[in-house]
Amino acid sequence: MADLQDLQKIINIKFSNSALLEQAVTHKSYLNEQANPDLQSYERLEFLGDSILGEIIAECLYIKFPQTLEGDLTKMRSSLVSGQSLFKIGQELGIEQFIITGKGEGLSNSAKKRSVVAAIFESITAAIYLDQGFDTAKEFILKTFESRLSAITPRDVHKSDPKSDLQEYTQRAFQQLPKYHIISQSGPDHEPTFEISVQIKSDIIASATGRSKSEAETKVASLALRKLNSKLSES
Repeated sequence: MADLQDLQKIINIKFSNSALLEQAVTHKSYLNEQANPDLQSYERLEFLGDSILGEIIAECLYIKFPQTLEGDLTKMRSSLVSGQSLFKIGQELGIEQFIITGKGEGLSNSAKKRSVVAAIFESITAAIYLDQGFDTAKEFILKTFESRLSAITPRDVHKSDPKSDLQEYTQRAFQQLPKYHIISQSGPDHEPTFEISVQIKSDIIASATGRSKSEAETKVASLALRKLNSKLSES
């Protein structure tokens, strides 16, 4: 594990409470090997960081694109804060070297590594917010996303995105959002397989498997769209 002082230098923020940053990079597998019940993993911070990140990016897009409709703004935000996008940013910052894991926990599985690195970027965002306040967290996000925010345009969001397309379809046709449910998780912790179903109204439309929740949700959304479009063409 690398020194967290180095991480503070990378993000250019000196923490008043370094325990927050330590929690932000601590994987739950590490807690299983410790006797201290007060230790916490990054997961609660990830929850908070996800909301903070979404709010800051949403405000930036709202100001930058005053003529863009809500649907396209939502798609742009989703693209910027997607797991893949956050993983790439995490790679650029070198986050992986700072992650604290249990001895038996490896991040060699590519899907799991992408998920954890993306989540820890969000938890670091929350740690900055709690330690330094909203303005510092906002400055960190805008600086980190600067090149991506400069490059994105409304045209980019019209590329195929099954989850967004399914959401738009169900809102338009049923005035409801699709609901994703985890049916099962199998395989070892370092290489899990998720089976996820999608529910529209009271019906389970389809199910699919993937090496991560995100991958399985994307697959099942694509299947659901094909089924819904097929029914529409038959009617």
